Amino acid sequence: MESKPTAKDMVILSLGTGDVKTPYHYDQVKDWGGLGWVKPVIDILMSGTVEVADYQLRKMYEAVKASRQYLRIQSPLAPENADLGNSEPANLNELVEIGERAAEQNDAALDKFVTLLLEQKK
Repeated sequence: MESKPTAKDMVILSLGTGDVKTPYHYDQVKDWGGLGWVKPVIDILMSGTVEVADYQLRKMYEAVKASRQYLRIQSPLAPENADLGNSEPANLNELVEIGERAAEQNDAALDKFVTLLLEQKK
């Protein structure tokens, strides 16, 4: 009977689509009502889901002493860059720059991850 794979058997690279920290100041939101909170609540729930999954994966890999087999890369985004409908060239160029900065900032971690993948292949 085949055994099921465990965290020790898997290597995960998780690339986020950007993290937007939108503040909701009381003076701005006090009169929103239920309808005004629809989009913010969805954003908050989606962000929370991602953060919980990241936390759980980190803990799972720590528990099996394989922390280096999980890497999450998430870049901060300004709200204006996160608008999915914004396909203006300036925004697209900014998103490319954000991605390039994320790669540069995580260069050492990515190199270690590639080395791990190459070791796993052998």
